[in-house]
Amino acid sequence: MKTEFTNITPNLTTNDIDHTLKFYCDILGFTLIKKIPEQGYADWILLKKDNVMLMFQKVNLHNARTGCNSLYIQVKNIRPFHDSLEDKVEIVSELEHTFYDTIEFSILDNNGYLITFAEFV
Repeated sequence: MKTEFTNITPNLTTNDIDHTLKFYCDILGFTLIKKIPEQGYADWILLKKDNVMLMFQKVNLHNARTGCNSLYIQVKNIRPFHDSLEDKVEIVSELEHTFYDTIEFSILDNNGYLITFAEFV
């Protein structure tokens, strides 16, 4: 079964989620889709406008150390795709079923960028 890439969403880091949320929503017209945690100061947000989605994540020790601005790629048929990469790339996060109902794993590309592949269950 062929793996199909269906979407890509940049996951960008920010020092100020609230300011970022206001900028993208109030000035650029994006809509907040998801905020984690839902109450209080957010660590992560998902925004959408038309067919464009963006994720923003608060800078933390891990992504500050790696300089990580990552890509989040939605796919179909994730398991065979994961298996085909096992001996070819550095897998930094194995297949897991997340609380937000995806099966996903993450790799580092040849430049050190984190790429997460996800399939919605």
